[in-house]
Amino acid sequence: MKKIGIVTYHKVRNYGSVLQSYALMRVLQKKGYDVQIVNYIPFPHSTREEYFGAPQGNFIKKLIYVICALPIRIKVSRQYRKFRNKYLALTRPYTCTEDFLKAPLQMDGYFTGADQTFNMRYNYTRQTGCYAYYLDFAKKNKFSYAASFGEDTLVGKDDIIEKLAKYDFISVREPSGVKVLKDVGLQGEQVIDPTLLLYPDDYKELFGKRLIKEKYLLIYEPQRKNAEKFKDYAVTIAKMKGLKIVKIHKEYVKPSWCDKAIYPSVNNWLNLFYNADYVLTNSFHGIAFCLNFNKQFAAIDANSANNRVTEMLELFDLKDRFMVNTDDCKKLLEKSIDFDAINSKLAQFREKSDAFLNKCLRVVDND
Repeated sequence: MKKIGIVTYHKVRNYGSVLQSYALMRVLQKKGYDVQIVNYIPFPHSTREEYFGAPQGNFIKKLIYVICALPIRIKVSRQYRKFRNKYLALTRPYTCTEDFLKAPLQMDGYFTGADQTFNMRYNYTRQTGCYAYYLDFAKKNKFSYAASFGEDTLVGKDDIIEKLAKYDFISVREPSGVKVLKDVGLQGEQVIDPTLLLYPDDYKELFGKRLIKEKYLLIYEPQRKNAEKFKDYAVTIAKMKGLKIVKIHKEYVKPSWCDKAIYPSVNNWLNLFYNADYVLTNSFHGIAFCLNFNKQFAAIDANSANNRVTEMLELFDLKDRFMVNTDDCKKLLEKSIDFDAINSKLAQFREKSDAFLNKCLRVVDND
C-alpha cells in the first residue's frame, strides 16, 4: 500500500481547519492509500503559544490577558486535541527544518493540504526559515490540494515561486489562486475544499443525536469584526422565522439576545450545523457545511479575507446570500436556496476535483 503524507493546518483552534485536514485524509484513505498527517507544528501553533501567547504590549498587559484567557484556552485546546488524537493519523512531531533532516519521512507522495497553507501571513515561512508547507523536505511526488494564498500576488517572492515550481501538480481553492500562479508562470487548477468531497453521511458517523430540540438559527462568527451586525441580523431572522437563537460562543458571558450559547466539540459543531434550521455566518467553512448539508443560510462580511467567502458564493451562484444591511436580510428571507441546483453544481465540482486527485495519485502509483 502506497503511503501519502499531508502537510496542512491541523493543529489550530479552528473547526474548519481541523475538519478539512480530516476530510482530505479520509478521501485519500477511501482510495486505498496509507495516509498520515505530517505533524508539523511551527512555534506559533505550539501548545505553549496556545495557552500563553498574547498580543503585543507591555509585560503587565500580556500577563493580565493570559490569566483572563487561560481557562477558556484550556477548554478549547482540549476540544481540538481530543478530535485530533481520535480521528487524525499523525506522524511524529516536526517543528523545524532540522527535525525533517534528523528523521526523514518515508512517504511515496506528499500533499500540501487545503486551507491557507500558502498564505505567508500564517505559514511563518520567512520567520522560521522552514518551508515545510511548500514540501521542501520532500524529494519527489509533490502536490497541493485546494491550498489558498490569501494574497493577490507572488511577484517578487522568488523563494516561494522556486518551491512551487518543484511541485508536480498544484491545485488551489479559489479561482483567484489560479491567476496568482499564472502571473508568475506557474499552472494551477481550481478545486473545491476537501470538506465538500465528503458527503453528509460521511460526517454523520462523527456525531450522535440532535443536540437542540427546538428549531433554531445557528450563529457562527469566528471573525468577530461585525459582532453587532450579527446581533441585528440574528434577531431579525429569528423573529421572522420563529426560531430560537443558538450561538457558537467561547466567551465567558452569554449574549442577552441569544437563547443558548455553547462552545461545542468538533463533533458537536457538525451536529449543530447538520440540525440547524437556518445559519448566519461569516465563515468560509460555515458556508461550505451549509452547502454540503443543504442548510438555508445568510452570510455577512468578515475581515480582509472576504474573498474566500465571496468567491465561494460566486462558484455556486449565491452572491445574493451576502448581506450588507438589514434590508438585504429581509429580502433574503423571502427567497430560499434551490438545493437541487446546488447539489448538481456540487456533483460537477466533486467530479473535477476527484479527477485532479486521481491524476496526482497516478504519479505516485507509477513511481
